[in-house]
Amino acid sequence: YQIEEIKKCLKENYDAYVKMRTDEWKERKRMTNNYQDNVQTQITVEAQKAKLGYVTFYCYSKLGYISEEDTSNLKSYTKRQMLSYDEQLFREFINIHRYSCNENFDEQSDKIFDKEFPFDKVLDEVKKKLDYEKCICNSYNTDQYVFKYDVCGKDEGVSQNYFKVICLHNTNNILTMFPARDCEKLQYIDLNYLNDNKACTRPSQIDKFYRKYKTPN
Repeated sequence: YQIEEIKKCLKENYDAYVKMRTDEWKERKRMTNNYQDNVQTQITVEAQKAKLGYVTFYCYSKLGYISEEDTSNLKSYTKRQMLSYDEQLFREFINIHRYSCNENFDEQSDKIFDKEFPFDKVLDEVKKKLDYEKCICNSYNTDQYVFKYDVCGKDEGVSQNYFKVICLHNTNNILTMFPARDCEKLQYIDLNYLNDNKACTRPSQIDKFYRKYKTPN
């Protein structure tokens, strides 16, 4: 109950903050129109697009300063996806976390999925299982989920049994996913029924304890 109240409070705070910033930009837009014509305003916005923070970028897009036509000119992957989500762009971006697609990864510092990890099969299942009620963290633009899949990959050279999925807020549009540590005590969605090697693995004492006392998904 307390966790739900905290999540509700965080969401309300983020919504209030975004509304405040949006109202602020509406007022600036009104004042600007008093002494600049639309051409001058557009030039100013174009010059600032690359430097906008995510909150400001979000507000600009809601106010109509930035349209989907601007997507191809943005270098930021996250901003491009916020403006107009592209599944193929995600597929290209996620390759940095796939052993089979990234020959230059650093095993001691990167988060990389195992060579045998059935990425496409798991991804299809992840999309079916995304449920906002099981989100472990949300912000004005992203939500985080934890999935369990034993020996899914490595985080800084250490084998992991969990991976995180980051989506655009309140959608199933995935921005990225990667093996993650320290997830044992977090709410997770178990995908080990997809794991052909599950029979060969033994749960840790922490996993046994958590399975015994956690609330069923």
